[in-house]
Amino acid sequence: MSKTIICLYASANCGKTQTIRHLFIKLGGKRKVLNGKHDFWAEINFGNKKIGFESQGDPGSNQRTGLEQLAQNKCDIIVTASRTKGGTVDNIGDIAQKYKYRVIWISPFYFYDAKQTTKKQCQYFAKRNADNIAMYIIDKLI
Repeated sequence: MSKTIICLYASANCGKTQTIRHLFIKLGGKRKVLNGKHDFWAEINFGNKKIGFESQGDPGSNQRTGLEQLAQNKCDIIVTASRTKGGTVDNIGDIAQKYKYRVIWISPFYFYDAKQTTKKQCQYFAKRNADNIAMYIIDKLI
């Protein structure tokens, strides 16, 4: 199985980081790594694979540095986030090419107008997105 980057690909405020946080815990990550409410970087072993998580996907963030570190640490699977165009998309493409990863771009389910939704509704979709990605990893990548 080839090395894979799974990228949640969507505009701002669509639950990408929430989804990655839920996926991290679902696959056995420790909650203590998730201190705070926003971006994080971590690695876990799941089955016989090393999975890296980089939730920074905003322009101007340290996303590229985190992705580079995960690739250098020989993660088999990297889960990350990006916007729909620009530097974050370029970072993923550059790292994928440099370290020979294939990229799977995933558009998460989300509420189009986040201002009109509740946190509970957004949390629901983030958990369902994490469930779907976990099943994909287990069924197709492990």
